Amino acid sequence: MTKPSLSFGEIAELYHEIRPRYPQELFKDLFKLIDLPQNACILEIGAGTGIATAELAKRGFHVTALEPSSEMASVLKKNLKNLNLEVIISTFEDWTPPPGRFDLVISFTAFHWLDPVTRYQRIYEALSPNGYLAVIKYHHVAGGDRSFFSKVQECYKKYKPESSAFRLPEVSDFKPNTQEIYASGLFKKPIFRSYLTEETYSRVDYEQLLLTYSDHCALEEQKRSQLLKCIGTLIEDHYAGQVRKCYLHELVIARVR
Repeated sequence: MTKPSLSFGEIAELYHEIRPRYPQELFKDLFKLIDLPQNACILEIGAGTGIATAELAKRGFHVTALEPSSEMASVLKKNLKNLNLEVIISTFEDWTPPPGRFDLVISFTAFHWLDPVTRYQRIYEALSPNGYLAVIKYHHVAGGDRSFFSKVQECYKKYKPESSAFRLPEVSDFKPNTQEIYASGLFKKPIFRSYLTEETYSRVDYEQLLLTYSDHCALEEQKRSQLLKCIGTLIEDHYAGQVRKCYLHELVIARVR
């Protein structure tokens, strides 16, 4: 059975085209809050198609991009071929990083795939004595066209009933989750920042976005087609062909003890 973290390879090009980008403010804060040498070495775990990798490499740092899916890595290499970049096709668990090499280990919306038992120790061993760990992820949150996300539950109730009770959480529901990193005993007290963004999707783009979510991909083809048609018709008939959706991005930075 294909691991969920590898299944994105089947839709690598679409994933790169349609997934939301990380806000520029996040990258500005990241490099303000950490003290990297000019020739810093960065390890990105779960680089995917390079959506965030470009933001790291274009600043002149040497980036080692670790990605388990060969299809995703192929898109990354194609898009970032002129940057200072090494791409390694492997999971973090199956790869042995050079001890103490990296000034920054960073992961964008992929940290949850790592083995929770070993990840902090292995990252710690890969970092230089003054190195940093940065974890970035985003959440789907209430906002934008709120009524759409309420009405669309009728489509899910009909074609994907196991998720029909889903409700987008409010931004105020989220609290910084930094305790786990600190509790490892390997890192100093983490720094936390958050960023709220809004994206506008056409009917076609929103349908394409849903096709990059593993639970939608896993649906039987006919049900998936019916679900997307139901959602697309709702967007077309009640929202003038486009819908607004909000994301809450989280940045957590912790320095080696």
